[in-house]
Amino acid sequence: MNSVLIIGGTGIISSEVCNKAVDSGFDVTILNRGKRREFINSKAKIIVADIFSKNTENLSHMIHDKEYDIIVDFLSYDVNQLKNKLALFKGKFKQYIYISSATVYKEKCDSLPYVESDKIGNDLWDYADKKAKAEKYLVAALGNEVPWTIIRPYITYGLTRIPYQFSPNEYYTIIHRIINNKPLPIFENNNKCTLTNSKDFAVGAVGLFNNKFAFGEAVNITSDCVLTWKDVALIIGRNLGKEVSLISLDKKDLNNNKLLGFDPAEIIGDKGRNMVFSNFKIKKLVPDFSGHVMFSDSINETISYYNSDSARKKVNYVWDARIDHLISKSIRNRIDDNGIHRSYFLQYSDKNRSFLRIIKYYLNRYDGLFFFLMTIRKMLKFMKKVVSRTQNLISHNSGHKYQ
Repeated sequence: MNSVLIIGGTGIISSEVCNKAVDSGFDVTILNRGKRREFINSKAKIIVADIFSKNTENLSHMIHDKEYDIIVDFLSYDVNQLKNKLALFKGKFKQYIYISSATVYKEKCDSLPYVESDKIGNDLWDYADKKAKAEKYLVAALGNEVPWTIIRPYITYGLTRIPYQFSPNEYYTIIHRIINNKPLPIFENNNKCTLTNSKDFAVGAVGLFNNKFAFGEAVNITSDCVLTWKDVALIIGRNLGKEVSLISLDKKDLNNNKLLGFDPAEIIGDKGRNMVFSNFKIKKLVPDFSGHVMFSDSINETISYYNSDSARKKVNYVWDARIDHLISKSIRNRIDDNGIHRSYFLQYSDKNRSFLRIIKYYLNRYDGLFFFLMTIRKMLKFMKKVVSRTQNLISHNSGHKYQ
């Protein structure tokens, strides 16, 4: 039985890869902080550790006698993080699979789709640029000595993730806006995106395990589901039984230097581009991968997941407030094409919002309060550092007394 170490294992795609690997007969171990226990496959072993900790002594001890046929790295976001993992697991694997991103491609205005041989190095977005540099480091570090495979997923969705052009990590916030008749922002609304179901992705990823034809290869794992962001919003709304109002934004809106609370580069360098990818290679390498799961056929599973338990309905009121701020700035006092005035979408119809949530919303909704809040946070962070350094100094001096 081939052994697999998944660094991650409880995220939207890593949990499905873990499940698929277990079902396919692999001996699976996952390495993470053990925080999201409900998404850990009961048949997988787990090493609970912080892979990002600078102190690797404890983790080194836990894996000192371990070897794996395949390591799947979901948690390296830059060269240094990847370098540390390769050093930590040196001599302990036969294939290293690095989960990169399909956002690494340099933008091209024609001849879509993006294919694996296209140039990488997307300097429009820091995340994508770091992923591209990590890919190059992996190739240089392992070369032909140890088999490696690079996987490039694009936007994925599944049980817990609602995909949209503008989205916080608390994905229910998107549903919450729609059911409360609040508009969604949209940028370049006719540009196309590719959405891949996480279970579909897992079929492709696990099919590359110990696949000698995938050694030394970068592979897109993306589906045939290509939509505009407008299509995506309308499909979500239709499954909620609601009409969705969209407010179009332009680059000037996103490049506003007073805009804080989210990263405009993610929109301009990724979700505002035409992102269509070839999946010819993955279909050839893994015949079981279909890529045919359509967003319109599967998003209702995600909506049902949230509706089945009120504890899952977490709303990011900070993000929500900043989005309202962004939309308000863009439309000023005018009425948009859908007849929505900027003062309208500040209100919520739900009666369960607490006073604390209202305060959190308004503190982040208006620039004056937002900048004041940011200043307080910076001051508290600085004071925390000063206190910590003072305590360390006192502890150090106390130790000298008894030497």
